[in-house]
Amino acid sequence: MGDLDDARLTRGIGIVVEGYDLPTTPEASAVFNRAFLPPLAERALVYKTK
Repeated sequence: MGDLDDARLTRGIGIVVEGYDLPTTPEASAVFNRAFLPPLAERALVYKTK
């Protein structure tokens, strides 16, 4: 939870850059950083069946 797909973020950045005719395209790492997230194992959803 709280994470995102890098490829999707990159596509979204490209759309904004094109739509606003921005002079540069920022890297995804300049927009989103996973450093604040807990480890993946701690944020993974666990489904339990009865």
